[in-house]
Amino acid sequence: MSLVDDCVKALGSEARIVPKEETSSLFHQFMQLFQFTSWGRIDWTQVEQKIVIDAASDVLPLFMERRKELHDAVFIVWDEVTKPAVESKLINVITYIDAITIVSFDTWIFCPKEKYVIEFYHEGEITIGFK
Repeated sequence: MSLVDDCVKALGSEARIVPKEETSSLFHQFMQLFQFTSWGRIDWTQVEQKIVIDAASDVLPLFMERRKELHDAVFIVWDEVTKPAVESKLINVITYIDAITIVSFDTWIFCPKEKYVIEFYHEGEITIGFK
């Protein structure tokens, strides 16, 4: 069983592995909204609305405060292009974030509907950006 499979299992029956073509399209959409630096991070200087948080447990209270829907579909995207994206709900993703971030070096939680991203950088920084 791969780490992606373990991640999907932890997220439960509502999670799904996104097919390769859909993952590619999703990543393209993601990169259209959020520019990247040459070293593979989101270029946060290009994002007007951003918040750096201390822990994943800060995400849900912050989103509730901003009246963001916790049950909307989000996509988990890793820095390793061979890994498929995974679709789940934000509330589940944050609950099982350890099983998600172990899959690869850097992890992004992207919501195309609400146009936000949560970047889990491998050095421990967690940044949320809104478009």
